[in-house]
Amino acid sequence: MRKFIFLTLLIATSCGLKTSDEIDSEAVNKEIKSRKIKRLKEGEIMESAFNQGKRIIEKLDTQLGNQASDCEKEVSSLLAEKDKSLVLNARITCTLATDAGEKETMVWEAYQYNLEQNLPFEDNLQKLGGDELLYSHPIILKDSAQKEQLVVLRLVLSKREVIRRF
Repeated sequence: MRKFIFLTLLIATSCGLKTSDEIDSEAVNKEIKSRKIKRLKEGEIMESAFNQGKRIIEKLDTQLGNQASDCEKEVSSLLAEKDKSLVLNARITCTLATDAGEKETMVWEAYQYNLEQNLPFEDNLQKLGGDELLYSHPIILKDSAQKEQLVVLRLVLSKREVIRRF
């Protein structure tokens, strides 16, 4: 019996069991929290995505400055490191892309209508399908002839990452 207990202790200590001093409890707690099942309503997810998109756009607006007039420019490189997993694509567009989906076309046409009718502009969030959300932020620029031009700063957000950050 003593041999069995001795062998069990010998095997247990040789397997490299970690003591509480060697375990990064903060990292373990963070991992447990990220894997926790969350029950969220669609409205809560959309509201969170809208708020996160707005926060990212505010940062990009200040970084872009006069570069907002650079049409069809990819701006993902300007994102903060913590936002790169949330934002799948970030771009400035001055025209409707030929490969734009139905939702993106509808948003673009609504912005064009607001421009023509001198109506106020608001940011917009749409589901693209699957795991993607489209956050769009209109910017109105005036050229040298004081003609207004619509520029849209668009972000494609990962719905999965929005939920994870909730």
